[in-house]
Amino acid sequence: MKIKNAVLGIAIVVLTIFVTVYGINTFYEKPVYDDFCGVLKGCRVN
Repeated sequence: MKIKNAVLGIAIVVLTIFVTVYGINTFYEKPVYDDFCGVLKGCRVN
């Protein structure tokens, strides 16, 4: 019975983490870094 409770507890933790990450990704989209700085030109430093 203790093994069953441990497995059930681990499954609940994993599912909770999955739902939390999925919920955060639903409301906060990943930023697009390609358009952040534009094209960078090299410069010479003496």
